[in-house]
Amino acid sequence: MSNFRLFHDLPTRHYHQLSSMPPAVPTLPLDNLLSPGRDSRTRWLSTSVTVQFAWDSGRVIDSVAAIRGNWSAAATWQLKLWRDADRSLLVYDSGSQSVYPRLGWGEFAWGIAPIGASVYDGWPLKFGVMQFPPLGAVAGELRFDDPGNPAGYLEMARLLIGLSYSPSHNADSPQVYWLDDAKQVRTAGGSLVTVSAVEPYRRGELSYSSLPETDRAALTELARQLGGREDWFGLVWDGAKESRLLMHGAIHAKFVQPPKAIHRARDAFDIPTFSFEEC
Repeated sequence: MSNFRLFHDLPTRHYHQLSSMPPAVPTLPLDNLLSPGRDSRTRWLSTSVTVQFAWDSGRVIDSVAAIRGNWSAAATWQLKLWRDADRSLLVYDSGSQSVYPRLGWGEFAWGIAPIGASVYDGWPLKFGVMQFPPLGAVAGELRFDDPGNPAGYLEMARLLIGLSYSPSHNADSPQVYWLDDAKQVRTAGGSLVTVSAVEPYRRGELSYSSLPETDRAALTELARQLGGREDWFGLVWDGAKESRLLMHGAIHAKFVQPPKAIHRARDAFDIPTFSFEEC
């Protein structure tokens, strides 16, 4: 299994139905879930929310990402998918599970981290990621429950549902790291002052050696479809056993330098370093 996986929602973004119970706050509506920007989000004045969606025909999917939510470490979510618009043929039920993982053995710092601490405690952006075998669905629903949420309401900025792609072998030395556009300036009194216009964000870099033609074609098509315009969700250390490593490599991003291929030999293509940055 490759250590990088991504998915986007270009084939699934145009819902025949998108609704929620309770309804979203009118000034922070449900349609904001389709926008990649940090400055738009959807809010519900409840700590229990069900988002329902449907397409006009079947879609094959295997991944869901709930992006930039305000969930507490105890929050849970559940996904149900149906093969028909009447929601009578259930094809998948995830059961109730944590929105994002708790710190595991070897990661939990006794006496420092609170019991039940999650990998995203203290992060300004939090993600929930759910993966399952590819299947066809026409309708579905996501239920979020977070009765102990300190804000007393739930909010989320983006919902991404799609079919993932993963190259046939591992990326060469994948990287995800934090960037900060802060600048240091001197005051008249000689103090060094930090000036920052934006929150810190992450950047990722990947490259591949000797990928087969099938992967070259898939990555080239992703570059064409997404370019630097469309957002996607990626898992840079997909399959990692350590919850921190897995989730620290989970990123909602756009390509800065999309993938391109160099033909090295018959059915062997190198993909020089391509980069992406957090939305």
